Amino acid sequence: MADKNQDQVIKELCEKDPRYTLDAYIFVNDALDFAQRMGLASMKEAFGENDGEQSDHISGGDLCRLAVSYAVALYGLLAKQVLAKFGVHTTDDIGNIFDLGEELEKHFKFQYEKKLRKEKEEED
Repeated sequence: MADKNQDQVIKELCEKDPRYTLDAYIFVNDALDFAQRMGLASMKEAFGENDGEQSDHISGGDLCRLAVSYAVALYGLLAKQVLAKFGVHTTDDIGNIFDLGEELEKHFKFQYEKKLRKEKEEED
């Protein structure tokens, strides 16, 4: 899995489940990447939900709320129409895309851990 690039993994997922377009997977991937860069504590604070707990875990609800905000930031008033074109009509669709990616989650985890190691090396 580590030798596959992210685009290839996403394309394979599209072939396995054609309910969503390639753009839908890319959008969810980008929303997840944005959440990781933003940090969960900052994200929850932005949503008025910061309970002071420091955690790297992003729940499905967290991801869905972030994806909505991310879509609005990217597409403005057309966000609903753009996501519908991708096959994303409800937050359940975002969850399905994320859940379908068991392989993708492994890839994300690998990429995220690789990114954290690189950042740590740069700090040292």
